Amino acid sequence: MEFDLETLLKLGASIIGLLLALSKLFESKVNLKQDLKLHLEIRNLIEKGSEEYNRVDGRVSELVNILYPTDAEYKVRDHEESKAKSYLLSLITGISFSIWTLWIIFSGFSWWCLLTAFIAFSAFSSFKETLDSDKNKN
Repeated sequence: MEFDLETLLKLGASIIGLLLALSKLFESKVNLKQDLKLHLEIRNLIEKGSEEYNRVDGRVSELVNILYPTDAEYKVRDHEESKAKSYLLSLITGISFSIWTLWIIFSGFSWWCLLTAFIAFSAFSSFKETLDSDKNKN
């Protein structure tokens, strides 16, 4: 099994693209303040007590809860985000260091493969621990 530079570059570019796409998922709060401002302006223009006013008022309440959560809600959201980042980081680290270890072994044995194998093993152990802690909470 031989790895060439072109394949490694394509794999690296794919992983970087995946990381950038996933980072965009965590940046969903960017336009929420603008949405809240727009909904407040619309709510002020609508007749109070109408069906439309109630819908817009409900949406304003949702946006306020998202942007300004209570301490308990903030802890839950923060924990969920850190758990997702832990899953992602440990899985990507484990896979990339596993590939690097195989590349070192097949391109000519070097003792450095022990270090990369240990890092890959540690990352997969972290992934398993995160999964187990999630199962124990449920």
